[in-house]
Amino acid sequence: MKKSILYSVTIILLAVDSEVAHTDEVVSESVATALHERDATVLHRTVVMEFRAKVERHFRDPYLSPLTEPDRMNFARLSYFEIGAEYSLPARFVAETDDSVFAMPTFNNKTLNFTHYGTLTFDHAGSEVRLKVFRRLLGEHLSRTVLIPFRDATNGDETYAGGRYIEMDLPLQEPLHLDFNRAMNPWCAYNPNYACPIPPPENYLSFPIRAGEKRFK
Repeated sequence: MKKSILYSVTIILLAVDSEVAHTDEVVSESVATALHERDATVLHRTVVMEFRAKVERHFRDPYLSPLTEPDRMNFARLSYFEIGAEYSLPARFVAETDDSVFAMPTFNNKTLNFTHYGTLTFDHAGSEVRLKVFRRLLGEHLSRTVLIPFRDATNGDETYAGGRYIEMDLPLQEPLHLDFNRAMNPWCAYNPNYACPIPPPENYLSFPIRAGEKRFK
């Protein structure tokens, strides 16, 4: 009888140990996932902050700044929305087969030569959204970056009325993310002497993008 009781207790203890071990394993996986997500968020924030610091150094440089001289002399920093990982979106890229050059109109009634490089697609609120991607022709050579000019529901109030730009280095790296935290004003937002492409109607977003640079004041 005693042996039977001891055997039953042993079985129960082994079952408890197994359940505890399984629970510990689940907790460990959850902690690892949380740490990975935290590290990814911290890394993303650091990269965006470094990007913004580089832009602001450019703005302070008397030879490179797009600002008028009075604005440059009084320049402290640009105004941004809070960095949000939710605005760095997984995207899919489809290259354009027609690489012919066309004249893209600018805000000061001029044109600049571009090619339609392709289309980026991302998901928003359960719907598929597309943005056209362009590559500028500089003399006889194409630029090493692509331009994504867009407008959204914040324009004119929180952000520049004419829209904003995202630039991405080539070649595009997989996995691809469209990071609206890197959205910047066109230079004509600071100085009317610059020729800035007008975002095409296909790149008008009906929803607000509260990420990236705010309106320059």
